[in-house]
Amino acid sequence: MYNHQADLIKVTVTQNEIGMDIESEDYIPVMCRMANVGQEESYNAKVHGFELSVKFIIHSFEYSGEKYLRYTEDTELEYLKGKYEIKRVVFGGMQNAKYLAFDEVELTCEKVI
Repeated sequence: MYNHQADLIKVTVTQNEIGMDIESEDYIPVMCRMANVGQEESYNAKVHGFELSVKFIIHSFEYSGEKYLRYTEDTELEYLKGKYEIKRVVFGGMQNAKYLAFDEVELTCEKVI
């Protein structure tokens, strides 16, 4: 059940009149469900210098390779609000994703400070 809302962040790079790159962010709202990062996955990430925070599960047709996600929903999960970098993507139907439906994608994220 998708009972949370998040925004995928699409980053667009354009150049100004003197050739400098300018980044702009577009926010694409998506409904999602959330899951915890497992103990083993969290440990392996820490070994490689990452601090995985949470998993967001969305419909696969809504994901287009975005690298960032924003969670701003007003809930009791106040500590989860903020911007996240997507570190790992698992599509449903893959052999290692037996708990995901075929039309889902799991985004494992690290919170950006």
